[in-house]
Amino acid sequence: MAGVNAGSGAPASQKFGLQTSTAVVLSNIIGVGVFTSLGFQIAEFRSGFVLLFLWLVGGVTALCGALTYAELGARYPRSGGEYNYLREAVHPAMGLASGIVTILMGFGAPIALVAITFGEYLSSSLPGISPFYAAIVVTICGTSLHLFTYRTSSRSQSSVTYVKIGLIILFCIACLVAVPNFQEISFVPTTNDVPLVFSGSFAVALVFVNYSYLGWNAVNYMSGDLRTDSNVLTHSLLIGTLIVCALYLFLNYTFLTVAPLDAMDGKIEIGIIVAREAFSEQGAMLMGIVLAISLIATISAMVLAGSRVIHRVGEDESLFTFLAIRNKNHIPWVAVLLLAGVAFLFILTSTFRNILLYAGFALGISSFFTVLSIFVMRYRDKGKHTGYTMPWYPVPPIVFLVLMGGTLTYLLIEETRQSIFGALTYAAGAFIYYGLRFLDRFSATKPVKD
Repeated sequence: MAGVNAGSGAPASQKFGLQTSTAVVLSNIIGVGVFTSLGFQIAEFRSGFVLLFLWLVGGVTALCGALTYAELGARYPRSGGEYNYLREAVHPAMGLASGIVTILMGFGAPIALVAITFGEYLSSSLPGISPFYAAIVVTICGTSLHLFTYRTSSRSQSSVTYVKIGLIILFCIACLVAVPNFQEISFVPTTNDVPLVFSGSFAVALVFVNYSYLGWNAVNYMSGDLRTDSNVLTHSLLIGTLIVCALYLFLNYTFLTVAPLDAMDGKIEIGIIVAREAFSEQGAMLMGIVLAISLIATISAMVLAGSRVIHRVGEDESLFTFLAIRNKNHIPWVAVLLLAGVAFLFILTSTFRNILLYAGFALGISSFFTVLSIFVMRYRDKGKHTGYTMPWYPVPPIVFLVLMGGTLTYLLIEETRQSIFGALTYAAGAFIYYGLRFLDRFSATKPVKD
């Protein structure tokens, strides 16, 4: 593909509307987490109330974050998400640190996790298929949808998202109808549940849940590619997050009602285990294939949103201008291919649980500081902003900061090694920024030969 002017954005006729942007939110959030993390939570808790309450708290956290990010996106409508907001509100070094974390942990690692889960589900249903090669192939397929035109990206993303949501709802209803007997599990809170909710184990489990909700801010990464009419950014953020919260509660209620806790304890392929309980081995095989197919939408959405962050870094950093190259249809194809390469690296080198904890802590830091920046922006731009403002300010950002801050603190205590690695990844971004500034000054002062 021939490169065009790196800074040339897409014309208004080639930007995404509410339907596509909401589809991006839905598909970015609904990934591997809700189909895989319940097994880790059951290893710690056997209370139906606590297990569902985890997903409700995660939904509240995501909604408060979405309300805050909606205002941040209205104030700074340039693509890039945390990279752009922290660059403007705090310092470019912090912006680049968040940008690197977003590229690696917000999109590269999750794409790998989705691809790994796709391979596990498909190989469980079709034993002759290699999980590793299936993961590689599905990553290539999800990437290829976004290498050509905006119309191809938009239609592909909307279509696979609708199929995905429909399959999930159908799966839940079919399981609840087909299972011979519901499990004896109570969702009514008891006095024994109170200490569990305030335990370190609850906070660690919440990391998995928060990771499962990641993606509520997906359209912020591509806000420069959205139409500005009808508040596309804010509406897609709020609509998508609310739909996913309801869907997650429905899914986990189905899992806990249909399958025995012991059967799911510590397992990744939760969907297949539940399907086996409801439909026998043949039904489980079919549902494994269906659930694997639904994950293609997630990879597609992550590639679409994540590539825009890489593209913005290329626009801002002179040494990485090649990342901002677009093709004749204004698609940032170099950024798309680079993101696929990062995902391949994670598939080759990391285990599922370590990716989750490592990425979850690094992304938690990034979103924590981004939400905190709304107070800086409100103070600095007092009286200047006339666009969208979140309702009930300052409650949403405070709730988000308390929940996320508590989770990060407990995670640092309980899972110190992965947390430190996550923090170091974030700090490395700042060092890279100052290294780039040094190289820029060195290039500027270097004598030019005649």
